[in-house]
Amino acid sequence: MAGKKAYTNVHILIDKRLRIYQRLDVKSDSFYARARFPPQKGYRVFSTKTSDLATAIQYATNHYYDLAGRQSLNISTKPQSFQSLMLDWLDYKDRLRRTKPTKEKTTYRSKFDKFIKPYFDSLTGDSRLDDINKIKQRHISAYWEFRFNYWNQRHQTPQYVKSRYGNNRPKYMNAKRLSHRKPAYATLEIEAQMIRSFLDWCVKRGHLSANNLPDVINPIVKKVQGDNWNTRGIFTEDEYRKVRDFIMFRADNDYYWRAGEVQTSVHHTFKMERMRVFFFTASAFGLRPQELKRLKFEHVKLIRDVDNNIEYSVIDLSADMVKPNPDGTQHQRRVYSFDNHLAFNRIHKRWRRVMRETLGRAEDDDYIFPKWIPLKKRKTTNHTEYADMGTAFRKTLESMEPPLHRGVDGRPRSVYALRKFYITQRIKHGVPLPALALNTGNTIQVMWKHYVALTSDDMRDYLVRRNEDIRRSEIKELFGGEFID
Repeated sequence: MAGKKAYTNVHILIDKRLRIYQRLDVKSDSFYARARFPPQKGYRVFSTKTSDLATAIQYATNHYYDLAGRQSLNISTKPQSFQSLMLDWLDYKDRLRRTKPTKEKTTYRSKFDKFIKPYFDSLTGDSRLDDINKIKQRHISAYWEFRFNYWNQRHQTPQYVKSRYGNNRPKYMNAKRLSHRKPAYATLEIEAQMIRSFLDWCVKRGHLSANNLPDVINPIVKKVQGDNWNTRGIFTEDEYRKVRDFIMFRADNDYYWRAGEVQTSVHHTFKMERMRVFFFTASAFGLRPQELKRLKFEHVKLIRDVDNNIEYSVIDLSADMVKPNPDGTQHQRRVYSFDNHLAFNRIHKRWRRVMRETLGRAEDDDYIFPKWIPLKKRKTTNHTEYADMGTAFRKTLESMEPPLHRGVDGRPRSVYALRKFYITQRIKHGVPLPALALNTGNTIQVMWKHYVALTSDDMRDYLVRRNEDIRRSEIKELFGGEFID
């Protein structure tokens, strides 16, 4: 290497392992180091960031032994930044889910782009994490502090974007409204789980030592204690009927139009009928909100049992629509409605007719719950955007008197409340848990922990039901003698 014109002032520090030199093909006069780590092939090149020979020798030697120590622990000798490795990890998670490239970001990617990447990009000096192996507990603690003050900081120093007139304007978003609020426990728990999973992946891939892992603990204390502290609210049977009657009344009566709302009657009809079919579809099938929003007409089918002359409404969910398993895999699922043919009739007969009358079309590949499309844009759209029915349902609950968007225990009610109501009612009607778990895409353990809200009184008819001959035999065996009523 000493004979090459691109290098000069070569010093061998460890024979066949480490040498430093100055480069002639760059403007900098700093010393560079080239290190080998047999039996690994190739070499690592790094800058000593100094032109002083003594300082360069000390830096190169210390860094070499640091990298050699990593090699002895089966840790990669190639330093990589926190941000670049997390991008690799996000790609790995997408491959596990077998997701197709879409414009939609996963929750983890959104968190990374909005919070994690800007924070670690802003680190300078000794705090900068160009090498994941240098991560310390102080980096995690400082990140939580950054998250606590994120919206307040955004409010004080907003980002600037181009307006439609070409001017720079501040992008306040929700900064002003959220400037005095702290993030919730559930919000930070997503990021805590994300960072923990990422660091575990770094250990398995040899980028980080298991002895060097910082503790990633959610800094927010849980407000509600107990095994089901994080569960959402559920409807009682009376509350469910009130919500049902309220939604049906609004769909059958042009209430808002007569009250002077600034919207066309067609617009109101579309929204109210969409909420009606959404409510009954969620109640009849027990689907997750993310499964409901991506439903298309082609997914809902009517199956006839010729032998018993019974019709069944089913929804065939594709693999990319269902929630991933813990190992990242996704499998398609067929979901049966409890009300047989009625669910199919509500969707494919009534709702398709309303969509054709209000939007002008309702094809098989259209979303069942699309956004309202203004009349002037209907000819240029292909109905590829679905509506945020979760927000619409919550606003419906808030508009009731009294509001039902929260339960008596203060837990928020969302579309998941309909799923929980479906599961609870099916259990009360004697559906076996294994069959219900298959239909809802859950495990039995998760169903009991998060969804079921039953007491022994609810199951009384099933608890006391037994075969009379077996009952007589048991009493005779337990108490002896002849059976006496």
